[in-house]
Amino acid sequence: MILRRKKNAISDADIMMYLALALKHLRLMVLLFAFALTLGLVYYCYARPVYHSKALVRYHTLEQPLDTEKVFRDASDRAVLRELRAPHIMVRTARRLGIQATERELMKKYIKKIRVEFDSERNIIIEIWPYSHALARDWAETMVQEYLQHRDERRAERMRKTWQQFTNDMQELRLRMDAVFNEKFDFRDSNELTRILIDLNRLKEVPRQLYTVKHQLAIMDQTREALQTPGRDTVSKLSLLAAMDRDLEETQLSARQIIPQVNIGAIVPKDDSANGVVVQPYMISSPNQKPWEELDRERRRLQQLAQDLGRTYLPRHPKMLDVQKRLDAVNRSLELELDAAMSRFNLQYAALVDKAAQLEQKLPEYDQLTRRYQRYQQEYAHFDSGQLAWNKMYDEMSRRLNALDFGAERERAELQFMELLEIRDQPVSPNRLKLVIYFSLLGLALAIAIPFFIEYVDSRVSDVDQVEETLRLRGLGVVPKLVESPMEELLLPHAKPDHHVTENFRLIRTNLIMNADSPGLPQVIVVTSAMPQEGKTVVAAHLAMSFARKGERTLLVDADLRRGRLHRLFGYPNRPGLSEVLAGQHPLESAFRPVHSNGNGHSADTSGASESALIPPNGNGHLTLLTCGKHMQWASELLDSQAFPKLISELRQRFDRIIVDTPPVLGLSETAIIQRSADGVVLVIWSEYTAMRNVKTAIQMLQTNGAKFAGFILNRLDFTALTNRYRYFYYSPYYYRSYKAIPPSAESVS
Repeated sequence: MILRRKKNAISDADIMMYLALALKHLRLMVLLFAFALTLGLVYYCYARPVYHSKALVRYHTLEQPLDTEKVFRDASDRAVLRELRAPHIMVRTARRLGIQATERELMKKYIKKIRVEFDSERNIIIEIWPYSHALARDWAETMVQEYLQHRDERRAERMRKTWQQFTNDMQELRLRMDAVFNEKFDFRDSNELTRILIDLNRLKEVPRQLYTVKHQLAIMDQTREALQTPGRDTVSKLSLLAAMDRDLEETQLSARQIIPQVNIGAIVPKDDSANGVVVQPYMISSPNQKPWEELDRERRRLQQLAQDLGRTYLPRHPKMLDVQKRLDAVNRSLELELDAAMSRFNLQYAALVDKAAQLEQKLPEYDQLTRRYQRYQQEYAHFDSGQLAWNKMYDEMSRRLNALDFGAERERAELQFMELLEIRDQPVSPNRLKLVIYFSLLGLALAIAIPFFIEYVDSRVSDVDQVEETLRLRGLGVVPKLVESPMEELLLPHAKPDHHVTENFRLIRTNLIMNADSPGLPQVIVVTSAMPQEGKTVVAAHLAMSFARKGERTLLVDADLRRGRLHRLFGYPNRPGLSEVLAGQHPLESAFRPVHSNGNGHSADTSGASESALIPPNGNGHLTLLTCGKHMQWASELLDSQAFPKLISELRQRFDRIIVDTPPVLGLSETAIIQRSADGVVLVIWSEYTAMRNVKTAIQMLQTNGAKFAGFILNRLDFTALTNRYRYFYYSPYYYRSYKAIPPSAESVS
C-alpha cells in the first residue's frame, strides 16, 4: 500500500520504497511488458498494409473586378480546400475508380487518411494513405478531375435556378410595386386628405391669432392696473393709453413678441420701490401727434405764462384771469380726450375678449385636424418607403442577374494536376521499428501504472506510520510472521524460547506503560481486533507473559464467551471459567489457572482437572489464567450485568496487570461493554490483511462508547518482504533476516 503523504519533494527513502514495490511486483511487470509486446506482434501480423502517395496540384488565382468568387462564392482558398476534402468528392472519385461505397465505408475499408493543404508556394499538396497501391497511384489526379467537373455542374445548375428564380421574383416585384402605387392613391382618396388640408389651411392662423389676442389682453390688463394707480393726472393716463396703442400695433406685426419694447410715452419705472411713472411726452416731437398732445403742450405753455405773469401781477388781475380761463378750457378738453380714450379702451377690450373666446372654440377643431393630418401623413409616408424598398430590391436583383451573366465565364481559381511527388511500392505501415518502440513504451507504461494502481487502491494496513497518521493512534510495536516456530508454538513448554519475539513484546510492553497517563496504568488492558482471525488471542497471551516475566502479578482473562480459545493454547480445561463466575455458579478461586513451572516441563492444575496442562516457559509463577468457561450466545447480556464491573474491581485488588482477550469489535457488542471497565484498549491489526475502513469503523464504534486507546500492534508482519524490510529496518534487522514467512496452510487461527 502506497502512503498518501503530502511532501514537497521526493526523498531517498521514497525512491527506495518505490524500488522495493517494483521488486515486489517484478513478476507482474514482466508479464505486462510481455503482454504489450505480444499485442504488437499480433497487430503486425493482422494489420492491413497502408500505402502512401504525395501529389502536386498547381493552384493559380487572379483577382478580377467581377469573377466567379463574387458570383458563386466557391473560388476562395478555404472553399477550394474544403471542397477537395468534401465527402461527396470522395464518393465521386471512388465511383470513377470503380468503388461503390459511402464516405464512411471508404474511410473504413479503402483509405486510412487523406490530407489536403497548401505548400510554401501556394500549390496544393494531396497526401493519401490507402490500403491498396492502385488507389495511391490514381486517387489524387482523379479527385482533382472530379472536383472540377462537380464545380462546373454545380455552377450550371445554380445559374439555371438563379435565372429562373430571379425572373419570377422580378415579375412578382413589379406586381407588388403596382399594387402599392394604387393603394397609395386609394388611401389618399378614401381618407379625404385634400379636404383635411384645406380645412387645416383655413384654421392654421388660429393658434397665432389666439396667442396675439391673449398677449394684447395682457397688455391691456397691465395698462388698466396702471390707470388705477392713485395720483395719476389726465395727461399721464392719456400717455399710458397711447403707449398701449403702440404696443398693440407692434403685437399685430409680430405675434412672437410677448413683452413690448418701451416706446416714446411709455411707462418708465422710476425706481424699484415706487409704483408711479414719469410721463414726458413734450420732450420730443412726433409727426403723428395726438390731439391731447397739442392740448398738453398748450397747457404747459399757459402754466409757464401764468407763472411768469404771477411775478408781475396779482391773481385777480385781468391778464391773470384770462390766462386762468384759457388754462381751464384746456384742462376740460383734456378731460374729454381722456373720456373718449377710456371709451375706446373698454370697447377694444370687450372686442378682444369676444375674439379670444371665438378662437378658443376653434382651437379643438384645429388640434383634431392637425392630429388626423399627421397620422394620415405617416401612413401615407409608409407607402413611399415601401415603394422605395421595392425599387431597391428590384434594382439589386437586376444587378445580380447582370453580375451572374457577366462573371460566369470569368474563372478566378484554376487547378491543374501536375505529378506524383512521392509514391512507394512497399507499404509504409505497419512499421516494425515503430511498432517495437510504441508497444515497448506501452508495456513499460502498463508495467509501471498497473502495479502502482494496485498499491494505491490497496486499503489493507501494512505500515505503522500510515495507521498513526490516519487514525491518530500510537503504534506500540510490530509482531513478525514466523515459519520455523509459529507464535502459538512458542507458548508450549517444550518450545525453545525465542529471544527475538520476547524482545518484541518487551518493546510493546514498554511503549504501553510509557504511553499511560500515570505510573502503573493501564492496569486493565483490553486486547481486541476489528475482524476475527487477526491474532489478538496469541498477542494477548504473549503480552501477559511479558508482564509476568517482569515480575508483575498478571491475570490473563479470556472474555470471548462465544468462542474463547486461550485454554487450548495453555492446555487447561475450559470450565469452570468466566461465564460460570459471572452467572454465580462457581466461586472466583475455582476458575483461576496458575501458570508456573515445576521443572519437568509440565504444569500443575490446581483446579483438580484431569487434563494435563502445559506450562509456558519462564512464567515464574506470576501469570494466572481465567478461561472463558462455557460458550454461550447471550454473552453480551451476561457481560452487561453488574457482576462484570464488580468482578473487575475485585481483580484490581489482587493483580498488578490484567490482560483481557475480547471478541472482535465489528458485528459484536461485547468489546464495547468490556472496555468501560478497562483502563486502555490495544487494537491488534493483521498486516496486509485488515482493510483500513474496518479499522476506522472499529475505532469509531469504541470511541463512541468512550474507549481510551492505548495504541495498536501490527501483527504477522512479513519481514521477508523487501518493502517491510526497508520500512522496519530499525526493528533489529540483523536478526529479522533469519525469519521466513509462514505458508498459508501453516498459519494458525486465533
